[in-house]
Amino acid sequence: MRTLTLALAVCFAPVAVGAPQETIEDVAIEAYESALDAWQAAQQEHRNAYRNAEGREEQMRIMKEERPDPDAFAAAFLEVAASYPGGKVALDSLSWVAGNAKDAGLITDAIQAVVKGHLKSEDLGAFVDQIARSMDPAAERALQTILTGNPYRQVQGKACYQLAMKKLSTAQLSRRIQESEEEEELEMLKSRYTEVAFTRAKGLEPKIIQAVGEKL
Repeated sequence: MRTLTLALAVCFAPVAVGAPQETIEDVAIEAYESALDAWQAAQQEHRNAYRNAEGREEQMRIMKEERPDPDAFAAAFLEVAASYPGGKVALDSLSWVAGNAKDAGLITDAIQAVVKGHLKSEDLGAFVDQIARSMDPAAERALQTILTGNPYRQVQGKACYQLAMKKLSTAQLSRRIQESEEEEELEMLKSRYTEVAFTRAKGLEPKIIQAVGEKL
C-alpha cells in the first residue's frame, strides 16, 4: 500500500515547467541568422555612409572603395554549413556563398557542396535562383545536374528555365564577340564578363547554343 501511495503521489505531483531546450536546428538557425545579420549590418553601414557623404565625388569614392566585400563574410556562412551539414540551414548558407561571393574558388566549392549533399532536396529552388546570377561555368554545370538529378518538378522547372537563359545569354555574347569589328567593343565585353566566360563564349557556335537554349 505504501508503495502504491508513493507511486500515485509521483504521478499527480505538480510538474515544473522549465524553459524549452534548444534543438540543434535552433542553434543552426541562430548561427545562420548571426552571419546574415553581420552582412546586412555592413551593407546598411555602407548605405548610410553613401547617403551622408558630402558631394558626388565622395559618394563615388565610398561606393567604389568602401563597399562590403562578400568574400570577407563568406567564411562565417561556410562555417555554419560545415557545423550543421545536411539540413536546410546548410543549404541556405551555401546558397548565400554561391550567390554573393566574388572569388571563383568560393563559388565553386559552395556549388559542389550543394550538388553533393543536397541534390535531392525539395528546397533547392532558392539555390537555383542564386546561382543563375553567377557567370562561373560551375553554375551552369550545376543547373544541368539539378535538372536531371532532382526529383521535384518545381525544382526541375526552375533549373530548366535558368539553364535556358544562360544558354541564350551565352549565344548572344558569342555572337557579339565574333561579329565585333572594333577593339573597344571587345574590351568593353571583357570588362563585363569573367575571363573564363569570355574565352569560352569566343570559341562557341552561337547558332547551336541558341538552339539548345530555345529547346530548354
